[in-house]
This record gives sequence, structure tokens and C-alpha cells, in this order.
Amino acid sequence: MADSSGLSNAMTEQGTTTKHGAWRLQVLDSVDSTNNWLSRQYDAGLVGPGHAVRAISQSAGKGRHGNQWQSSADGLYLSMLVRDEEEFGTRWALVTGLAVREAIVRLAPTLADQLHLKWPNDVMLGEAKLSGILIERAGEGSPWDLVIGVGVNLNQPDGFSGAGSVSDKVSGLTADRLAIEVLAQIENLRGVLHRGGAMGLRQAWLQHAWHRGGQVSCHVDGQRLEGRFEDLDLDGAMILALPTGEERRITGGEVHFPTNAPSLETA
Repeated sequence: MADSSGLSNAMTEQGTTTKHGAWRLQVLDSVDSTNNWLSRQYDAGLVGPGHAVRAISQSAGKGRHGNQWQSSADGLYLSMLVRDEEEFGTRWALVTGLAVREAIVRLAPTLADQLHLKWPNDVMLGEAKLSGILIERAGEGSPWDLVIGVGVNLNQPDGFSGAGSVSDKVSGLTADRLAIEVLAQIENLRGVLHRGGAMGLRQAWLQHAWHRGGQVSCHVDGQRLEGRFEDLDLDGAMILALPTGEERRITGGEVHFPTNAPSLETA
């Protein structure tokens, strides 16, 4: 975690900006969606790679496939801009999921055995969704610039029984501390992957994989596939073992586990 004594602070017209290692973290009171806000700032030429934004609250958080992310009070709503100079592509989902999990474990080590990674980009607390990740392209340049959004349910109110929350399990895990740790872990794991650690990254992800070996149904390009979650390749694609013995590489689409673990994403 970055040493707070080394932070440089600056008040801007839109919140407070602090420097944490390679990141400039801007904290705002309220936005529609941190991903949307950061994308607009990028399009206007006001921010670039290395800029991150955390919102105290957001009114229109979003998840994959256009789903809504229910943003309750005291959650972590964080988005960051990265330039994919290394051309990691889909591996950014692995990096981010591992980073979020590791950040939580460092601040709340008693949760380690309960935290798992659900393909492609969720962090589970037991059987409930604790965190979701949304990665979107920014601009049309090359190498690609990406907006990586992270939402973590720190304190879910009554009425969201299917959502994971840590407030009743640990104390002192705040959104501001977690944001700084997530950014530090993103930078750390990016370095690992850059130094040729793709195999180690894959193994680390699989070590915490949620329901690996279980049955999965996928909707890909209008086709429904059912099989077993067999493995993960070096690019982060799911290897699906079909009943015929054939293996299919799944890189996107809608993926459903038969347990249908509830989440905070609603259509």
C-alpha cells in the first residue's frame, strides 16, 4: 500500500486529487458512473492514462451487457485509465480480478478463504457477488486506452440478500483505503505480467477460481453451449469441455453457472 506520507495533495474544482505511485486519484462526491465520468474527461482531453477516479456515490453505475450496478452507500466505486502498451488485451480482466482480491485480503486477511474469482470478472464472497469489474475501450488510438471500473459492495443494506458485503465480517475496511490498495495491486500485477509472468498469473487466478470443474452454460454468438469449466488459457479465455469431448475457447458472451449465484446486477 502506498505510504500516505508521500502523497501530494491538490484541491481541484472537482474533488481532491492525490498522487499514489504511478496513479493520480481523484475523489468526487457524486457522479452518474465513474466509468462514464472518466470516459467523458478522456474524450475532452482533460485526463490521460494513470488517472483514476473514486466516487463517494454514483447514481447510474453499470455492469457488463448494459446491466445496472446497484450502488449503495459506503461502497467502492473506482475507475482507472490504462494504456495497454503491452497489449495484454483480455488479460486485464485477470489482472484486475486478482488485484481486487489481493487488495481485500491485505486489508482483511480473515476473508482470504472466502474470496474467489468468478469468470470472467467478478469477485465472490462465498456464494455471493462482492465485486464486479467492467473494462471498456476509450478512444480509437493505438495502443488501446482502457477504462477499468471496479465496484465493491462494502456495506449492503437490507433487501440485497444475494449480494456479498464485508461490513458484518470485518471492521475498518473503508473505500478510501481499498481504492489505494487496488491501484497498488494493479500496478504490481501489471509489472508481473510485463516481466513474462503470464503462466504464474493464470495459475494464481485458477487457484482462486469459483466453481472450476463445475457445469456452465454459455450464450455465444446466438449459440447456447453447455459443458464443464475445465481450464483457463494464458489470455484469460475459459476452456469449456463439451459433452462430446470437444473443448471450446470462450472469450465473451453470457456465462451462467447452474448455482445461479445472486448478484447486484439487474437487467
